[in-house]
This record gives sequence, C-alpha cells and structure tokens, in this order.
Amino acid sequence: SDAQDLTQSFFQHLLENDTVRRASREKGRFRSFLIGALKLCLADETSRRATAKRGGRLEFLSLDAFEAEELHHLRAADEANPSEILDARWAGLLLERALARLRAELTAEDKPELFETLAPFLAGDKPEASYRDVAVKLGMPVSAVATQIHRLRRRFASEVRREVLETVSAPHEVDDELRHLRAVFARVAKQHAF
Repeated sequence: SDAQDLTQSFFQHLLENDTVRRASREKGRFRSFLIGALKLCLADETSRRATAKRGGRLEFLSLDAFEAEELHHLRAADEANPSEILDARWAGLLLERALARLRAELTAEDKPELFETLAPFLAGDKPEASYRDVAVKLGMPVSAVATQIHRLRRRFASEVRREVLETVSAPHEVDDELRHLRAVFARVAKQHAF
C-alpha cells in the first residue's frame, strides 16, 4: 500500500506541477528526467513524513521568539516602510523553504553531512571555512569541493525558482519575481550598511 501511495503521489506531483512540460530532448533522456522528478517527489514525501512525526503540519510558536521578532521589526520599522518589511519577510521565507527542500533532497540521497558542510557557501556572506578546510573535512580534493559547491548553488537556485513558481499565477512571471527578490535583498543590505 505504501508503494501505491507513493506512485499516486508521484503522478499527482507530475500533474500539479506541470512537470512533464519541462522535459526537453536537449537536456537528456526522458527516462532520466522522470527519475529526477521521482527523486524530487520522494524527497518531498520524506520531508512530509518527517514533519508528520514532529507534530504534523502544526507549527508551535514560542512566545519568546515572537517577542524577539516583534522587537526586531519595531527597530526595523524606523528604517523601512511596511511594504518593504513584508517583502523582506516574504523573501526570507522563500529562501528558507528552498533551503529546507534542498536539505531534504540531500538527506534522501544520504548526503546530509555534505549539505551541512557546504550550506554556508550558499549565503551571500563569506563563510568562515575555506575550500581547503572543507576539502580536508570531507576527504576530497579542493577541485571536487568547488564542483560540489557549484552544483549545490545551482540546485539551490532551482529550488528558489520552484518556490517562486508556486507564488505566481503563470510561469512567465517567475523571472520578474526573482528580480523583485534581488531588489528586496539589495535594499535590505543597503539599509543595514548605514
């Protein structure tokens, strides 16, 4: 019955996300495309099941965290107008969700340590560890670390794009939303620079 549920979930994933339209002969074989789509679907399912074990879709809120967030936003209110604050929260949430999906995918691929080690290279800030430090930790050449970081960044960008796709009414609007997202981060960075 689990296999039937997963199969049904996979077909639902294909239909809801209009996944088949993204297939292209130039990108490779259709079988490889389907395997990739199946891996994404299984990663999502693994994430959903892990969420269910931790209380389902309920989100418990800490009052302490709520107070700290409100204080932070009160301080930020002097620097930004409400629409900018909302945009910054939206952008942050998109990035968090994309990062969570990427973490789930790599965990499903039995690579959680690789993700945790390379995740600091996804942020805009310079990480504390160098490529050489990471290479020593993971036991691989520096060139392989650079390749893994490049691949992780591409996958992260794909997940961000996927998250944005869920928020727009048509696929052609994704690039406009991504430009808006970059502008939000540029404004926030500029405000924090002063």
